[in-house]
Formats: sequence, structure tokens, C-alpha cells
Amino acid sequence: MKKIYVLLTAATLFTNAFAQNPFVADFEGSLSDPETFDNGSAGNGNFNFTLLTLTNFYNDAWGSWNGFSISNVTDNTTAGWTNQYAAYTGSGYNSPTYAVFYPDGEISVEAPSSIDSFFVTNTAYAAISMRDGDLFSKQFGSIYNADGELDGTDGEDFLRLWIIAEGWDWNQKDSVEFYLADYRFEDDQEDYIVDTWQKIDLTQLGFWISKVSFRFESSDMGAWGINTPTYFAIDNIHYVHFWGLD
Repeated sequence: MKKIYVLLTAATLFTNAFAQNPFVADFEGSLSDPETFDNGSAGNGNFNFTLLTLTNFYNDAWGSWNGFSISNVTDNTTAGWTNQYAAYTGSGYNSPTYAVFYPDGEISVEAPSSIDSFFVTNTAYAAISMRDGDLFSKQFGSIYNADGELDGTDGEDFLRLWIIAEGWDWNQKDSVEFYLADYRFEDDQEDYIVDTWQKIDLTQLGFWISKVSFRFESSDMGAWGINTPTYFAIDNIHYVHFWGLD
């Protein structure tokens, strides 16, 4: 992997004069067995940690889920949807367990707290699909779509993740742009699919963050929207509670 671009759309430094109680959601202890996952099928709903919530929606009728699942699956070589719970790294950030995101969902904290940072990487499903292509998604860098037709991209493909932060004041909203894959470089040797954990620092947005949501953009589009699997893995969510304001 070559370059990783993180664009902060606000440059104000975040400071505070209140005592902080820091927390890290690393998901360890969430699963009792190895090589497993919790996608909400037990009907417990959202994943709740100290002052922190990750949304989970499970549809019994379809056996499908949205938002977040918790996983410690290590299989980073099997292609396809059946391997949707594995991080491309094969583990969490410095630990076995992590969470996987599939639209839609959000992370939120209880007041007065703020989400400071977290680590993200590709899932195996998304990364292998972008690397090799599949029945529905193109191989990144190719001039053809999954049907073998010219797609007009000239191989300049990307999967972009928008991280949308909201503050406790409803007027506070900003975003961070992160490329999970980028094949738009003049030098093809610079093209990459993220295969390590990358830190997303939200403190430079300049306000206390109450919730974070996510949106994808891809060069591989079809009649029903994005063809690229819209998944990513997340770990080590850092957040603080300003107990001086309680």
C-alpha cells in the first residue's frame, strides 16, 4: 500500500478546559468464541458500551442486518458475501475483535462526551472484490465493468468513505473523507486498496462530537447504485467524557 489520504474539512484544533475520562471501545470480551460474529440475530438490538452506542438492525424475515456487527473472524482470503464479517487485516487493531459496518448506522455517545478517533480498514469481502472483481463488481484498475463492457472510468477507480460528524449543537456538522481504495494515480504503482488499520482523527474538526454516520462513494456504479461491497471494519473507538460538566 502506498499513500493514504485523509482530508479534514475543518482545520480548527479541538481543545477543552474540562477534566476528561477517556474510554476505548475495542470490543474485546464481546464474543465468547473464536471465529464468530454477532450480527444482531439474537435480537438484542444496539451494541452498548460505557456511554457509547453502535446501532444494529436485524431483520428476522430476511436474515439480514444493517449498522454494525461484532466479529473476530480471521479469514482474509475467502472471496464473496459469505465472508462479509472478516477484516482484510485478519484481526482487529492490536487485538482479535473488531466491528464491521454495513449501511446504515451510526455511533453515538451520551452527553457530555465526544468521539475523538477510531481505526478503520477494509473488509475481506470488499477488498477482494475490488482487487479481483466478481459477478457484480468490477476489478479496480480495469476499463471494463463486471459485465465486460467499457465503463468510462479508464480504470481510475475508488471507494471513498465519508465520515460525517455531528456536534451537540445542531449547527455543528462536518466530515472527513477517507479512501478505502484509490486507483486514480498517474503512476499505477501508487494505486492501493487499504490493507492495514488507519487512524481517523476527529479532534481537528473543532467541536465535541455526539454522533458519527457514514456514507460511501464508488467509481463502480450501476442501475441500483454502488456495485462495490459497501463494508468497512472499525476498531478502538476513542471517546472522552467531560465529567466537569456533569
